[in-house]
Amino acid sequence: MPPAESSLPIAPRLALILVPVLVLANVPSALADSLASLFDHVLEFEGQLEQSPQFRKGLESVIVSFQRNAVRTADFVATSTTSGYAYTWDPETGSFKRTATSRGSVYVEPADTVGKGHAQVSFSYLYSNFTNLDGKSLEDTLDEGIRNVRGPNQSEVDVRTATFSFRSQVFSLSGTFGLTDRWDVNLLIPVFLTTLKLNGTSFLLIPGIDPIPNNFVENESKLGVGDLLIRTKYRFEDEFGLQLASELILRAPSGNPDNFQGLGDVTLTPVFIVQRAFGPHLLRANLGVEVNAGEVSQSRARYAVSAAFQLLPPLGVSVDIVGSSGFAPDHFKQGDVSGVVDRTDIVDAIVGFQISITQQVVAQVGTIIPLTKDGLRADVVPAGWIGGRF
Repeated sequence: MPPAESSLPIAPRLALILVPVLVLANVPSALADSLASLFDHVLEFEGQLEQSPQFRKGLESVIVSFQRNAVRTADFVATSTTSGYAYTWDPETGSFKRTATSRGSVYVEPADTVGKGHAQVSFSYLYSNFTNLDGKSLEDTLDEGIRNVRGPNQSEVDVRTATFSFRSQVFSLSGTFGLTDRWDVNLLIPVFLTTLKLNGTSFLLIPGIDPIPNNFVENESKLGVGDLLIRTKYRFEDEFGLQLASELILRAPSGNPDNFQGLGDVTLTPVFIVQRAFGPHLLRANLGVEVNAGEVSQSRARYAVSAAFQLLPPLGVSVDIVGSSGFAPDHFKQGDVSGVVDRTDIVDAIVGFQISITQQVVAQVGTIIPLTKDGLRADVVPAGWIGGRF
């Protein structure tokens, strides 16, 4: 690999970038109320629901089910620890040598490492405007779920949601350092700006008395650090023309689930990585299991495949399929409210264009397109990424 050119050592430069973001993670929210608490205003009826506890629990179960579904399925797609530059082992120099192979996707982990003493720093951005839950509009999902709950003497709540808007912007900073030519460590810090708009009218309908109306108008945004990803990757010896590696991902629950900015659980994900170059083009695949330490039943299979093609010397295109699948439904009990959220398959197609800005800096713009309807989904998710190796 070419020698790095820098007047400042790698570790101090990474610290200058990462420390301010870690400080931000410890800054408390200016508003005590969470986004999840905004849904409580849909069911405000002058204390009438407190007289029918089971009815109240049934209504709240609908809302909590939505919230848990959103937390687990509105997750961000993490970028890889290293950019898509490909390297092969050069026995004459005893190190990896960069090839002319396509740079590849930044969302499917490559087998390549950055090299001993080198580092990569990258920044990415995702914009998700969620419009559907399990294939239905957010307004219809909320209204139908609440209307289906019956209380004593066939009492019910009629909801007419005019606007239900849920947006998530994710700014991610990632830093990777090569401990050896084959072994990397990485830290990824996502920062979320989450916005919830909810307005409409609900009516508590109790036989024998006049309907009790309730107007709700909510519009809140929350800025906060999400779950930190601590990752390490080791590249094995090449076999049968394949580049092989393994990765271990620790997800630390530093995000706030009540603001839809984290899972709230520790997870550990071992991943197997395989890669093969065909001339200037590149195929790669990832397969792993995300083990949820807090709720083992909510562990998920994670998988991805990618094909990258070199169009011009500085320009490449990649097409990815990235997904995760749950193993079991989520049977939850939160306070005195319980319910079930169905198992989900979250699969996306990602099309990205990569361009070499300099020898060391690469950028990608792309679009994430949902292929399944499970969970909370956006129509399309614009994405951008820029990274440099030093």
